[in-house]
Amino acid sequence: MRPLLIPLTAACLPLVALLGAASAHAEAFAGASAGLSSQQLVCAANAPCDDKAGALRLSAGWRFNDRWSFEATWLRATPDFTASDSLASLTWNGRVAMEAISASAAFDLRLGSLPLQLRAGVASVRGKFDSATAGVLDSSASEVRPILGLGLRQSFAGQWALRADFDVTEGQAYTRKGRFSVFTVGVERRF
Repeated sequence: MRPLLIPLTAACLPLVALLGAASAHAEAFAGASAGLSSQQLVCAANAPCDDKAGALRLSAGWRFNDRWSFEATWLRATPDFTASDSLASLTWNGRVAMEAISASAAFDLRLGSLPLQLRAGVASVRGKFDSATAGVLDSSASEVRPILGLGLRQSFAGQWALRADFDVTEGQAYTRKGRFSVFTVGVERRF
């Protein structure tokens, strides 16, 4: 278990306790989806630090009633992307992989037959940097950051639902921070 997951889990316990009054509609769920990720690092002018790539999203949680739920999610940009920048002492470049593990509270709004889900929580975001520059070591930076999300869900075939989700947080690659966002489409199974 990563060191940041312990404070992440501890930070979510009061949220779970607050929402813990289970009703007759309570149910567990799990989902898997794939889509597109965007990494937008803040680098010096003309440095190729932004990239779009494939993404994977796995989620599981507990729906307390028809409005409130708790969701744990794993997000990963599938391929690494190239980042480079110039600092006062050197120019560096390398490959970056972004990943996030999050815990969020979710609230469903009804838009006709489609529930719009609004999510807010915390994420352990990891940016792994594999250097391609002599004198610059590989590095990995993990930090706890806020995460926000939107989702649409349409039920079909009993316990199954089609999901579309958008999640956004921040991460770091070597010395640069930036936004990490993921849009995915997939399925959810209710238990």
